[in-house]
Amino acid sequence: MDGTQPFVNDGFESDVWGYVIRYGLAAVALAVVVRLFFWRRSDFCIDVKGDKVAYHGRFPFAFRSECDELLLRDLAIHGPARIYAIREKSGWRLWFRGRIGEGEKQRIRNFILTRLGSR
Repeated sequence: MDGTQPFVNDGFESDVWGYVIRYGLAAVALAVVVRLFFWRRSDFCIDVKGDKVAYHGRFPFAFRSECDELLLRDLAIHGPARIYAIREKSGWRLWFRGRIGEGEKQRIRNFILTRLGSR
């Protein structure tokens, strides 16, 4: 051997880091695509935890006390639950997370439609 042959690293370690970096970047890119194109955006979110109700987004201040009474007293929702809403051309679209029964969901829909109106 004359020493002109370059050092070849056929080790396992460099290959592992290459895969980790490639798959990590692919996961980040996939998360960005999902967030931009498939994540539902809402006009407001009503968050119920324990005996507290928190409002995020554009929910009118005038109806917050009525909504508190509906959720905590009338419907007795105390567990972790979220109510999301978006206004579309055809009216309000609501979706729910947490343990809320079908009858309670309908009463919440009726509350939103009567207070905030429909198009």
